Amino acid sequence: DAGGRRPPACTVLGYLNRHRHVVEKTRKTQHAAFLQQVEKFQSHLRLLADPNRDPERGEVYLTNCFRHVLSAGLVVDTAYFLRVLQNLEPEDLERTATVNMLAACCDAFDVDLKRYWAFLKSHSLPCMAPHPCPDQVRSWEDWAPWNGVGLHAARHEGKSQVPRGGGGGSESSVVAVATRGSGGP
Repeated sequence: DAGGRRPPACTVLGYLNRHRHVVEKTRKTQHAAFLQQVEKFQSHLRLLADPNRDPERGEVYLTNCFRHVLSAGLVVDTAYFLRVLQNLEPEDLERTATVNMLAACCDAFDVDLKRYWAFLKSHSLPCMAPHPCPDQVRSWEDWAPWNGVGLHAARHEGKSQVPRGGGGGSESSVVAVATRGSGGP
């Protein structure tokens, strides 16, 4: 302690300076997560769009809920995702387009799949997973809806049926829907 001064780390200004750096780092991390969610969500919406069919009720509801939060500059977390899911009707979860949208949202928002499966089980909701149906894919027909994906009962013990960023599960409809227009049989 030369000259009777405290080291800068022990002063109020030193504390505030360190705190400012920590807060700025946290803000940058959250902003990067937000931008990644927006990009992935928009990408999935473009892949899932089919101009030859009307969107399902559940599909529209999910899209509007998540667009509202993202347009406010907020990050979608698992808790919000499950609150949105509470308002879906059980029959919505048996429709291919809605389940396909849920798979895309799980990927885009990095939803905790253990909590998702537990939620479905605790609310006695159907546990369905999308899967590709290559036998129903026809060559590109501008007037017909695309039927290259179907549903089956999901196995949620062990591996996930919904793709995650790191590839923790099997391939699902997000990949199957992405193949629309890239050539069928």
